[in-house]
Amino acid sequence: MYVSMVQGAARARGWAVLLLAFLVASVTRAPATAEPQQRVDRIIACCVLETHTTKEPAATVVFFHQRDKQDQARLAPRLRGKLASAVEMQAGEGAWQRGTVVRSKGRFGRGLLILAEDVPAPLVGETLMVRFPAGSEAR
Repeated sequence: MYVSMVQGAARARGWAVLLLAFLVASVTRAPATAEPQQRVDRIIACCVLETHTTKEPAATVVFFHQRDKQDQARLAPRLRGKLASAVEMQAGEGAWQRGTVVRSKGRFGRGLLILAEDVPAPLVGETLMVRFPAGSEAR
């Protein structure tokens, strides 16, 4: 009787260890798979409407709006609220560059992207990928 109780307890401990290992693996893996999706959700394909470059002060300004109509609901809350938001943008197959986005109050549903002088100006009609910071949709 004592031997069968010891064997039963050992079997129960084995199952408990397996269950604990499974839970730990599930929890530690969850953020790694969720984070890239969250990063993708912050990227919105936009269309360049106008581009203007100045020498004094040296900067490029770009008027844009969402490329795809279904992204309007994702872009609008990111443009509302704060005066400016640091973003990253990618034109064509180029590298990601830093910029600042502000809402264009005189142009409904349009954004204004301000780029430093060393960032190549995107072309009118070009698709611009804009990556907003985490939490920017909750303004």
